[in-house]
Amino acid sequence: MSEPLISIIIPAYNAEKYLDRCLESVCAQTLKEIEVILIDDGSTDSTSNLCNTWAKKDERIKVIHQENKGVSAARNIGVRLARGNHIGFVDADDRVEVTMFQHLYEIALQMRCDIATCGIIRISEKDVPLKYLCNHKKNEVSDKTSELIKLLNDKSEKSYLCNKIFKITLFKGIIFPEGCVFEDLHSTHKLYAKAEGIVHIAENLYYYLYRQDSIVNHFTPKKEIDFFNANLARFHFVVAYKNFTHTQQLLLKNRTIRRLIKTDHKFKKLTVHNQ
Repeated sequence: MSEPLISIIIPAYNAEKYLDRCLESVCAQTLKEIEVILIDDGSTDSTSNLCNTWAKKDERIKVIHQENKGVSAARNIGVRLARGNHIGFVDADDRVEVTMFQHLYEIALQMRCDIATCGIIRISEKDVPLKYLCNHKKNEVSDKTSELIKLLNDKSEKSYLCNKIFKITLFKGIIFPEGCVFEDLHSTHKLYAKAEGIVHIAENLYYYLYRQDSIVNHFTPKKEIDFFNANLARFHFVVAYKNFTHTQQLLLKNRTIRRLIKTDHKFKKLTVHNQ
């Protein structure tokens, strides 16, 4: 097996209903020089067996079985094991176009960018498109400061990891916070800050499944605390980042503070409701 150009990290927890479709789309990539790091995160259904079955079918798949530690811990293991010069992430209940990683990899090299992104199609359980996210009308390259401003002004969508590839060297010194949700909000801006150029392609290549039973679609006090902490970490980043102008920093600080206040109010309401 040749050395991989991209390491694709897929955490999987109780994903038996979706995993086959996900891996079919990943293993059919037109870019063949990939490795798939599949982390079974303590599943209690047949996900573990499915992972092993797929590893026997495709030598590019490496399976890790671990106790349930959450998606961040699984991603951290994947990053540590990655052998490719770029890293991509796919959620086990999602799927991708077969050209996604080739298109992202080629334009990243062509434009000499450390990060490449594509658009997202949010789909229903019946495969019906619901919403288009992070889409661009044309291919374009941006500097990291401009992209950081857009990302930090956005609540969450631009922070998604799964519609991007990253040069592996960006992850030096960066880990995903374990034991919480909204790990993307904690981490993506740090990767952007280290990048030499970010390129967007005008294609929607990632299919994000909207599930009513997903943990991220249910508001709980714990989730609100995680969201608050993620935005607090963003606030500290804005204060410390030296490449923003005074006006840019002030606007971003104000935006983040408003988001913190709004989250605090929502948390208090949830806490009272659940008592």
